Amino acid sequence: MEETARDALRDELTDLHGQTAAKTAQLDEMLTTVPENLRDSNALAVAAESSSRLLAERLEAKIAAEKAATETREASPAARKDVQAADTTLKNSRDRHTNAMETFRSRLQSADLTQEDYIALKPAIDTIDDDRERLDDYRRQLAIAEEVAKKAVDAVRDQTRSNLQELEQMGLEVEEKLKEATNQRAGAGHHRDQLTKLRDELAEVLRNLDEEEAASGPLRTLAAFLNGDNPQKLDIETFAIGAMFDQVLQAANLRLGPMTANRYQLERDHEGVGRGRRGLGIQAFDVHTGKPRATTTLSGGESFKAFSFHLASEFDRHITFDFRSEFERQ
Repeated sequence: MEETARDALRDELTDLHGQTAAKTAQLDEMLTTVPENLRDSNALAVAAESSSRLLAERLEAKIAAEKAATETREASPAARKDVQAADTTLKNSRDRHTNAMETFRSRLQSADLTQEDYIALKPAIDTIDDDRERLDDYRRQLAIAEEVAKKAVDAVRDQTRSNLQELEQMGLEVEEKLKEATNQRAGAGHHRDQLTKLRDELAEVLRNLDEEEAASGPLRTLAAFLNGDNPQKLDIETFAIGAMFDQVLQAANLRLGPMTANRYQLERDHEGVGRGRRGLGIQAFDVHTGKPRATTTLSGGESFKAFSFHLASEFDRHITFDFRSEFERQ
């Protein structure tokens, strides 16, 4: 019993599937005439709304067109007059244009120009004033140049034409001298560099000499002083002899004083002249006059010499002193 019912249900299900497929095929066949974008309900609603809006816009446009047509019909007589006036103006303009073109072609022909020449020269119209000014300036300069050239021609009319070969030879000689001078200048530059280097080296040597001279200054001063470069103009040897001479004169005055009643005192003549050394002369100081006197002015010269010999023998019996001559010969 259950199997019979199941078979019946299976058969019924198969019939339903068949009906569904038939209905589906029928629906597809019906939809073939419907656009793809209208098969969806939402898309159909959007399309319906768009169609309604488009219809409203067209109704408004129709109303505006009808209004414009009415206004146009009302303005038609005036427009016809305007069109007639415009046609007249256009005709006049065409006539003027034709006359202008004829005049333009005639002027081009008289100027010996073609249409192509005019087109090529047309950009220069904007700068024609500047070009005219430059042309006038050029003409003025040309007139000045012609006047200068005329004066130059007048100046050289009676002149003899130069020998070009001699000038060329002179040019070659000048070029040779220029080359030689250039070489000499290069040599002079090298010599100058050497002299500059030598000058710098000499400056360094002079700086070293100045430093050495500054360092040896005290020694050189002492050496000059010992060689007689001093206020007394005495060298070290004369100074030592003079010191010994002072001791001799002191001993001699011990004898001379009592013999002359203390009138004379022997002393060195520091300003003495003659062949002897400076400062080794002898003079006698006169107490009565307060001035020194040369020994030659003393009376009794021969007795004075004898006294000098006797005085010298007391100090050194092997050396003879003559106070007026011996030290002057030193």
